[in-house]
Amino acid sequence: MTLEHPLDGTPQLPAEVLATMLREIRPLSDEARGLLLPMIEQRDELRDRLLGRGWIEPVDNRRAIGSTVAVDGAQVQEPLYAGDLVVAVAVAAEGLTPAGRLGESPVHSTWQRFLNHDGDNDRLAKVAMGAQELKLLQGLRHDMCILDGSHQTPVIVINSALSSQSAQVREKSLEVLQRYDCAAALRDLCDPELGGKIVASPKSDSSRDLIGLLQERFAQDRVFDLPGTDKVLASLVLEQGEMFQAFRVPKSWEGLHIATREELRRNRDDPLVKIANELNQAIQPLRDRKIRITYVKPFGSNTAVKVEFKERKGADWRRDVGAMVSAETPAPHLQEPFAQHLADQWAKSIGVGVQAQLQGMRLDLAESSDPMFLEYVLRSYRTTGG
Repeated sequence: MTLEHPLDGTPQLPAEVLATMLREIRPLSDEARGLLLPMIEQRDELRDRLLGRGWIEPVDNRRAIGSTVAVDGAQVQEPLYAGDLVVAVAVAAEGLTPAGRLGESPVHSTWQRFLNHDGDNDRLAKVAMGAQELKLLQGLRHDMCILDGSHQTPVIVINSALSSQSAQVREKSLEVLQRYDCAAALRDLCDPELGGKIVASPKSDSSRDLIGLLQERFAQDRVFDLPGTDKVLASLVLEQGEMFQAFRVPKSWEGLHIATREELRRNRDDPLVKIANELNQAIQPLRDRKIRITYVKPFGSNTAVKVEFKERKGADWRRDVGAMVSAETPAPHLQEPFAQHLADQWAKSIGVGVQAQLQGMRLDLAESSDPMFLEYVLRSYRTTGG
């Protein structure tokens, strides 16, 4: 009896390629060591200086913990032979102690279109996701509402879509922004009062703004070599149950803008130009740098959570946020507040819905259209197997 190898007949990564990749493990380790070691070696001295200046304070776990909710989204672009199925969703999820308030306003939203192939369809998917997230946030009544990402994120996404070279993407983006009244929702997010309870928490963050600030403050008597990111620095310097004092967002925020393509701006009556101008006005508080940043290291955790909040809310609100973030992050199991984790997991389930839509669309076309249609929605540009 001859046993067949389970991978027989399936294309595999060539052994030479795999061997070459494995030989690069040591250089990769050296690069990781080069980023972390200097920060670890300087950690104690830097911490002492920050404590001496009052930049670190304990999280007050005696504070009353209010209701927490988070909003997150996901988007998929499925390239079929006939065109692209573009789908975006946004969902809201409550924290570890559900307040039972999700029934007071919409808690999920979906958007989907079948469009011609376009290299910028991913921009459309992202703006559809971002617009729905903003719309959900606008209706939530919890004590703290978490936007997954930065306050900058929707600005960058909207600007990217409206400045696309693709007329199709610009046209559909306009439809999305109008449908979800994105100008009003973005205005509420950025407004120091209306958006005061909304905080933003980027999970994946490459910023070095805090490091730059510390290097500048200590430059007179000590040069710190800190090659990593702010989030790594905060995780190393803070002890469990501590947080940083707030600092302003960097000057780069003054350049935030939303505009359509330059050649289109001459026609001020163009709906695309009008909505771009309206959206650009809505983000003025961001350009004025009315946002503060802190890092919180929850009790029991070895990692820090970055939080952006409205400057006008003050130190008491920062301490409330620190207490809520710490209480809602069950370490060591999660690295983010539970509501944010749950919303992320729900949003990622979009894949199941997209496959159901695809199969339903194929069945509908098979039953009610020319059979020739079917082949072009069955074939995909994706490579399968291997």
